[in-house]
Amino acid sequence: MKIAYFPLRSSVELFTDPTSPQPVSRAKHAAILYDTVVFEVGLFEQTIGKTGASGIYVPPHMADNERRQRARIVHEVGSSFQVAIGVQPALGVPAPSEAMRTMINTEIAASYAAEWQTGVIDELQPLKPDWAASIDSGQMLAEHDNLKGEERKLKWSLQQSADAADNSFHRSFIIDALSRDATIASAMGAAVQVTSLFESLLPGIPNMTADHPGLLSLEVAVPGIDQLSWETICKFREHAGNEEARGRLRDAEERVAAETISDPAAFALRVGQEISADLFAAMSEIEGSLPKKLVKEGINAGISLIPVAGTFASGVSAAETLAESAKHKRTWHAALMKLRRAAETR
Repeated sequence: MKIAYFPLRSSVELFTDPTSPQPVSRAKHAAILYDTVVFEVGLFEQTIGKTGASGIYVPPHMADNERRQRARIVHEVGSSFQVAIGVQPALGVPAPSEAMRTMINTEIAASYAAEWQTGVIDELQPLKPDWAASIDSGQMLAEHDNLKGEERKLKWSLQQSADAADNSFHRSFIIDALSRDATIASAMGAAVQVTSLFESLLPGIPNMTADHPGLLSLEVAVPGIDQLSWETICKFREHAGNEEARGRLRDAEERVAAETISDPAAFALRVGQEISADLFAAMSEIEGSLPKKLVKEGINAGISLIPVAGTFASGVSAAETLAESAKHKRTWHAALMKLRRAAETR
């Protein structure tokens, strides 16, 4: 996959802590690892109770800062949840209380809100990167009639694979959200970015394949990536070696995935060894910078570059040596080392 899609509904788990930087961090990781990153616009809010649920989509022109701040307020489980409807006397004028009819009156079991405007779309718009895009999923579904049919088929498939004993509104929301977002991602040829809330249902998606974008490889090569500004990431994307760098990171992870290692710690270690070996091998391209014996030892050992790949006689780390030697080069390792230095200086 070379396109990453960040929807609203199946991203809600990322936003349960309003102070967490995780949503922006995930977006930055994808911006480095994928050719194109697509974000769903607007604001989505979902409240789930024992006897009812309500989902609201707010279009981007109505999702102002005040509305976003209200959406970040965490509603406690067990607090009152009511939904009432009534005829408005005029556009924008609330219906009088006596005209309202209560449809849902229960306690909150789960409350979610998600939006990619803050910290992502708003920050990227002035920079105008050609690798970032945004979509209105509702408009896309409305313009492509066949997608509605695909969404219904996928929803049925997920319902068959889900726990039949669980007929809660929470389960229904998870199935509906994943059906919609996976259908749109498939239409774009994109990898859909979902969280643990939806992972148990992934086997129910027909012809689904796991994507290994190279995230672990990136964390080995460039620790502290979360602190980078969007401007720095854009500069990396403009570097001549950025495309090959993304390919190298992905290849290292895919090689380890082919080994079918089940232990997460062992998997991470092997990824670190693979990307370290690639970077050490890159040193051999820098004629005269390092003794061939050290390069060979580095490749054989596959030592992780976190925090440093050992120290040479001069007292300079291997990563620093590679960064210095690649300073004026347009190669893939030069792109990664410049990104690493930017992360280390923040």
